Amino acid sequence: ILEIFVHGAEIKEENLVPLLDAVQAFIEGHAGGEDQSMKAMDQLMNVVSKVKAWPASDKLFGYWVKAVNVAKQACTDSRPQVRNHACVMLQQILLSSYSMGHTGEQWGDVMKNVVLATVNTLVTHVKKRKQQEYPDMDKTARIAVLMLSKAFLQFLPSLADLECFSDIWLELLSILDLCNSCSSEELSEAVPEALKNMILVMATEGILHPGWTDSKNINLWNVTWQRARSTSPNLEPGMLKQYTG
Repeated sequence: ILEIFVHGAEIKEENLVPLLDAVQAFIEGHAGGEDQSMKAMDQLMNVVSKVKAWPASDKLFGYWVKAVNVAKQACTDSRPQVRNHACVMLQQILLSSYSMGHTGEQWGDVMKNVVLATVNTLVTHVKKRKQQEYPDMDKTARIAVLMLSKAFLQFLPSLADLECFSDIWLELLSILDLCNSCSSEELSEAVPEALKNMILVMATEGILHPGWTDSKNINLWNVTWQRARSTSPNLEPGMLKQYTG
């Protein structure tokens, strides 16, 4: 493991899991200060860049998810600088890995269990006003909301045909609703723009339209605009004409 950290030795399947465990220990360790944790996260990105080149398989997906979860765990670190860097790193890992050829179902799992779960945890901390335990958490939550928007839009071609896509969209809207209830200036600036971008792309792709319903016959067009208006009065169906004609 030391050879990999110090001398850049080759990362192999047999040393990958111990390496990820070591990276996580360095990230979470406070003895070396924030600088050690940040360097460990950079090492995590290096690991992912190497693993991405391996032949696609379910086993590879499992290794990749373990690496993703190391970054996810760091997003709730008590230190703001580490936490914020982890959110940026998680976004970079997710967006740079879309070419790995994961299935739609696998990307759906990542969206639910990593992206949405991370943002929900961070925003819940803001809502509960845990400033003493997690200082400047609203800034971290803002970074995470932007990550959510970018990841959702990048994964959209893989997500749109899933049976659970409507559930993912409704959960996403619920998390943004939670953001709106936080009385946070950071979130009140980030959420409307993020939601607008997602709505515009979904409308342009023909996903969001007046007849869009889920398996329970819930009209998702109506639900989307109800939630959107509660975020900002500027988010209403008429805005689509300007962008989609």
